[in-house]
This record gives sequence, structure tokens and C-alpha cells, in this order.
Amino acid sequence: MMDGIDAYNGELAVVITQDPDYQWTFIVSEGGSRVTSASESAPHMDEMGRAFGPILDPVNIEDGEEIILYTSVFSAGNTMRVFDEKTLEEEPERLKEYDYAHIIKCRFSK
Repeated sequence: MMDGIDAYNGELAVVITQDPDYQWTFIVSEGGSRVTSASESAPHMDEMGRAFGPILDPVNIEDGEEIILYTSVFSAGNTMRVFDEKTLEEEPERLKEYDYAHIIKCRFSK
């Protein structure tokens, strides 16, 4: 998380903004050009429970296969079930248990 997009320096970055609304901005830089793409704003996320985290275990990178890099899920209920990235990949219907979810996936190709 950064204070602003200007703090970015590299080829690929994701900036998570929580004020005033929850939003992710993806930034890709190549050859002196920069492209940004922001998610839709998600207001009132501070009123919900949140579970989040990056992948922690080693992951095999295979040509054309998607992997989950980061998840952030929100629930307005009193309890929240949390699933690891492997479960969410294999059982995407579990996302219906949340009021709101952000997932960063990537796919590498040769």
C-alpha cells in the first residue's frame, strides 16, 4: 500500500487505496510508457470484516496456467470463513460467500 501512484517505480505494481473508498490500481510500465487501470470503487468497506493475504507457499509457474497472487475478501456478517488461494482456484463458487472480493491473478506465457 502506498500513499499515491507516484511512489511506484518498476515494471508492474498494484496500489491498494483505502481512503476514501477501497480501490486497486494496476500499473504497467514498459519502454518509458506507463499504463494504469483502476478497479471500481467499493465504498463503506471499513464497515465490513476483511481477510487478506499474498501467496506464502512456493507456486509452480507453468506456461499458460493462472495463479492467485493476492486475495482480499469482505463480509458484512458476524463471522467469515476464509479459504486459501488453492481452494479459491479449485472452488470459485466459494466467492459467493462474501459480499465483496478482490483477487489478483497472473498467467505467464513463453
